Amino acid sequence: MFAFAENSTPLDLEPFGETGIGRSEYAGVQFGPGGHWLFCHLQYPGTTYAITGPWERGCL
Repeated sequence: MFAFAENSTPLDLEPFGETGIGRSEYAGVQFGPGGHWLFCHLQYPGTTYAITGPWERGCL
């Protein structure tokens, strides 16, 4: 295993009764039907990122 993507989206925790800035969590990762796009979902603020390969080459 190796780090592929880093979640650097700031999350203001104040609305949740906490202080400071944190990070949202990944809510799922999946490939599109053709296998050319990898979709990463962040729970808050409800954002989806699309990453393109060439995935057939294996590890980066």
